[in-house]
Amino acid sequence: RTATAQRSCGAVAVTPGWRRFVAVTRPADTPALRAVLADPDAALAAPDSQWLKRGNSASVVRLSVDGRPVVVKRYNLKSLAHRLRRFWRPSRAWHSWRNAHRLRLWGVPTPPPVALLECRFGPLRGRAYYLSEAVAGETLGTVLPAADAARRARLLARLCALLAILERLRLTHGDLKATNLLVDPEDQLMLLDLDALRRHRRRAAFERAFARDLARLRANWNDDADLLAALDRALADAGLAR
Repeated sequence: RTATAQRSCGAVAVTPGWRRFVAVTRPADTPALRAVLADPDAALAAPDSQWLKRGNSASVVRLSVDGRPVVVKRYNLKSLAHRLRRFWRPSRAWHSWRNAHRLRLWGVPTPPPVALLECRFGPLRGRAYYLSEAVAGETLGTVLPAADAARRARLLARLCALLAILERLRLTHGDLKATNLLVDPEDQLMLLDLDALRRHRRRAAFERAFARDLARLRANWNDDADLLAALDRALADAGLAR
């Protein structure tokens, strides 16, 4: 199924072209969504769009398409040198699209993918956009410090369960900070920001990358000794400590 995320099939409609590559999940493929993809920068600049992030490397906006909330992430090209480096490589949006389909196939929770748009000039790739369904919730970095003892224990257990799935699949996130973990209204966790996600063939390579993921996760709470100790205990109890 991950291969079908890159070509037309029952689940995905793909429109390749010299200037644009577009892939859309068929349930979301409507005239309104196609209008957004036809001019995504205009959609981002619309008065009713809600900016979630304005960054040099990426801009993130929440908007409504057919009455449904959708998150649009535009991967920016910061300079001419950056553009030249990215010309021949799959875009970060491409990786996010592919990885979202892979995670959902493997049972790893992440917001459902909606669409991918790459601006191209033949084989050369430029600015790119990744669209996903907007899922209600707050980041783990916001929720966990404010949680009472029972909720904190529940969230840490679910975090470790998610990490155990990643370990079993030899997956590493690449930027496992607390803002890339979404807590939904049922206290289930979802992975966000998937462009650096990687599956490792060799165990040794996975172990090194997984240790970096855990170090990045722990760094979120370097200034909260109690929370960091609780996280370390949960990781150790789950056999995940590195």
